[in-house]
Amino acid sequence: MELVEGETLAGPLPLDMALTYAKQIAEALEAAHDKGITHCDLKPANVMVRLPCGTAMPETWETKF
Repeated sequence: MELVEGETLAGPLPLDMALTYAKQIAEALEAAHDKGITHCDLKPANVMVRLPCGTAMPETWETKF
């Protein structure tokens, strides 16, 4: 397993940020499932977020499958 820099997902979050994260997580899970990969331990501590340079809203870590 690779070391991913960032912070773990923590709340409570504003609704707009929570929806942004939920969409990104759902898209990542869909991409994984399309390749036959199942994540068996999805929880906030396993979701890494980072603040991209020059932005005010963090985003989930982009994972390549």
